[in-house]
Amino acid sequence: MKRTIGFNNKKNIWTSKYDYESSNYASFDKRFFSCRKRVLPADDVVAWEHGTNASNNTFYGTQYPSSIAVSFNDNPSQNKLYKTFSVEGTDNLQGAVHTFTTSETLQPNKSPLSISVGTVSNKGGILYGTVPKDPRVKANVNMKFLGSTSGSSSISAAGPDLWFFEGIYGNTDHIGPSTKFAFIFSNPQQQLTTQAPIVFSPSGQTIEVTSDTDYFQDLDSGIVSVGPEDLTNNEVSALRSKGLLVKATLPAIGQFLQLLSASNNATVSIFAITDPRLNGDFLRGQHAEVAINLGSSNFELYSLNLNYEPTDLDHSK
Repeated sequence: MKRTIGFNNKKNIWTSKYDYESSNYASFDKRFFSCRKRVLPADDVVAWEHGTNASNNTFYGTQYPSSIAVSFNDNPSQNKLYKTFSVEGTDNLQGAVHTFTTSETLQPNKSPLSISVGTVSNKGGILYGTVPKDPRVKANVNMKFLGSTSGSSSISAAGPDLWFFEGIYGNTDHIGPSTKFAFIFSNPQQQLTTQAPIVFSPSGQTIEVTSDTDYFQDLDSGIVSVGPEDLTNNEVSALRSKGLLVKATLPAIGQFLQLLSASNNATVSIFAITDPRLNGDFLRGQHAEVAINLGSSNFELYSLNLNYEPTDLDHSK
């Protein structure tokens, strides 16, 4: 948290916030001094003179990075899909770490969605920062229906920790290397229907998936897609000809079979939940904020530009 705020007497404005804390300040003959808030045993200087250190942003022997946070509030009543932002400034801003935050909702009981983005990179002479996809599970975006099956005979072992669901062939393009699988069990005769998709954890626990709330990385699934470390491409292709091939822990598949048996072999709808970094939804909201770490070297920053696409679901018209 920034606890020291600088004031410019000539311009009569607050100019910046600082990481360091001081106990008192003094000026003498156009020289500015301050004392550390808490004196340390290793301190050999009682008063620190500002503006004389050769290293930028150095106070009491500690160097701090420069950073800035900018709000994007163009047409605040309009919902927007945020795509990319660019930085106009000197080339040494490459690698600057930034975070992106959206309003996402104005409800007081729900925090704005904040996501760590990465670093600014040079593309074609322009510095770009990519706005990531929404990391949550979103129905019909990164959670896709694959098909339905029923009966314990529809699932068979294909090898150590490998299983396949017979008759599930469609929509396999949604299955990526980090796909997790969720299931809905439905048996109208027993008046049994799991209201939301569930995943089976590696230990066999059932976890209900809530769209728009659950984060992909937090879903600990014990039934996932098969990776190259499990089978060769030829082996995967041969087994997929029989149906949907998955990798599962024994407790996870055991709990799946137990629930299937308890529901009198209900119809099972299978969903693929893919990594939102590959095909997630755009971050959206009415306004956004970017915080960017600019380092401690000399730089020039002219502007930050945000590219977004407006949607029709708002009150701007």
